[in-house]
Amino acid sequence: MQTTWILAADSSRVRIFQELDAEHHLQEVQDFANPAGHAKGEELLTGNPERRNMSKGTLGGTHDGQAETSPIEHENIQFSKEIGDYLEQARSEQRFDRLCVIAAPHFLGLLRQNLSKEAQKLVQAEIDKDIAWFDKTDIEKFVQNWQH
Repeated sequence: MQTTWILAADSSRVRIFQELDAEHHLQEVQDFANPAGHAKGEELLTGNPERRNMSKGTLGGTHDGQAETSPIEHENIQFSKEIGDYLEQARSEQRFDRLCVIAAPHFLGLLRQNLSKEAQKLVQAEIDKDIAWFDKTDIEKFVQNWQH
C-alpha cells in the first residue's frame, strides 16, 4: 500500500496525517502552529523591530509598483514556505508517496506556490476547505466521506 499523507491546513495551523488503511483511519505525523496567522496587523508590529520595518514604505504599494505585503500576509507566506520545505524534506526521505491537501482557500494558494515541483507531482487531491481545527476524529470522517 502506498503511503498517503493528508494535510489539513489554514494560515495558523497545519496538521499532517498518514492514512493507516483502506478505511482512511489516520495517524497524526506532525502539527505546525503559526500564531501570527490569525493575529491582527498591529499585533505583529509591536515588539519586533523586523516586523515594524516591514510596515514602512509607500502607502498602497512599493517603489516598483508592486502591492505592499501586509505583515500578516508576510507571516503566512513564510509559514507556507516552512511547510513546503518540510514536505520536500519528507518527500526526499520517501516518507510519503501521495499527498492530499485540504486547506482554507487562500492558504491553499500559498501552499501551491511553495511546494517543490517534485512534491507537486505527488498531490493526489486539493480540497479548498478549512478543517485544520477539527479534531482528529472529525478530520477522519471528512476524509472518509470525501473518499467514498
